[in-house]
Amino acid sequence: SPKSGLINTIMRWAGLDWRIDLYSMAGLILVFGMYYAPYVYMFTASALRNMDPSLEEAAEIAGVGPVRTLFTITFPLIAPAIISGMLLSFIVMLGIYGIPAVLGTSANIPVLTTYIFQLTNWSPPLYSTAAAVALILMVVTGVLVVLQQRVLAGKSFITVAGKAFRPRALNLGPWRWLTLALALAYIFIVVVLPTLALIVAAFRRFLFIPTVASLFDLRQYSLVHFYAIFDNPLTLRSIWNTMEVGLITAVAGGALAFAIGYTVHRGNAPGRRGIDLIATLPVAIPGLVIGVAYLWAWIGLPGGLYGTIWILALAFIARYLPDTMKTLSTSFLQIHRELEEAAWICGRGLIGTIRTIVLPLARPGTIAAMTLLFILAIRELGSSLFLYTSNTMVMAVLLLDYYEGGNTGKTAAFSLVQTALLAVLIGFGNWLSSGGAKESVARVG
Repeated sequence: SPKSGLINTIMRWAGLDWRIDLYSMAGLILVFGMYYAPYVYMFTASALRNMDPSLEEAAEIAGVGPVRTLFTITFPLIAPAIISGMLLSFIVMLGIYGIPAVLGTSANIPVLTTYIFQLTNWSPPLYSTAAAVALILMVVTGVLVVLQQRVLAGKSFITVAGKAFRPRALNLGPWRWLTLALALAYIFIVVVLPTLALIVAAFRRFLFIPTVASLFDLRQYSLVHFYAIFDNPLTLRSIWNTMEVGLITAVAGGALAFAIGYTVHRGNAPGRRGIDLIATLPVAIPGLVIGVAYLWAWIGLPGGLYGTIWILALAFIARYLPDTMKTLSTSFLQIHRELEEAAWICGRGLIGTIRTIVLPLARPGTIAAMTLLFILAIRELGSSLFLYTSNTMVMAVLLLDYYEGGNTGKTAAFSLVQTALLAVLIGFGNWLSSGGAKESVARVG
């Protein structure tokens, strides 16, 4: 906030006239950039874990420096991950509602998602017009997917073949200090500062901070907001529901994305490129529209699916299946077909080859994709707004209720709880992915 934000309060105390205002187009772009940088990281991390270090070692023996190796060998080989991450970040950004609603609405910066939400909030709701606006996003998505396929067409990105290897760290020489400084700056700006602000808001009795000295007054801090949120019976119910729907979404969505990704990238089925295009389109449909669509589709049908966790999981899978597929596509593109052909020659069937060859080698990407799907399901708000009931309340909806109620302390406290859960899940997923990479790369030989 330009008036009461922690950084602006410190700069005002220091006598600096410059202020940071995120309620602007530049602020909106900055927050989106910080928000989606982990997407690209998750894509490239799994690709780097599966890359054969002998390629970089050959460049080092030939006298090529680390910077030139980075731009001529490493970057070209992980191009699918980088391009997929950029494509996914851009497309998902088009369908996000929360950030533009908080930052853009106050600055009178309309975007398609906030406009669609306004259409659904009018009386009577203009659902047909909202769906028509969503078609614009679908067309943009189709164009971007076709562009990605043209960029990657005719190029080879294989780094996992029949020869065993063990990943190793690349010696960057003096450049390691620059990369370390960039990493620390990113962590401080994107992780440390927002977390500190969240902690201050969650533990402070009143968020008003007149001076920097009052920021360090321990008498202003307590657990009153945590007591308040956990006294609400919806809090524990929403946490349990969120974990349940996240697990269902990750397992079912991950299995479906693996099957579609294998068909597109490893199979010879006709029309597989069309399958890839169709499976990617839902990422451009805002969660609000998907929620309305599932509401119309299931509320009048027998079977009692509406009002259960399962309809939320189905909506989340439909919403984020493209994210999972793009993550897995990087792993599939890195595996040489000679490994599967060798298994077929030895008498392995399709299922046996996938179980013993493809799945172990693609394990880091698979775990990263399922972890990403779990995280996205926990945070999804747009679809949940139209599909939840009092018995299926999830954390994202309850967090919005606290925010709209004007209680910043409760909002920050509940956000801190959600952040802690996500941190544990991300750490567990990274541990599984790292262990899978070490086991799988030495298994083939």
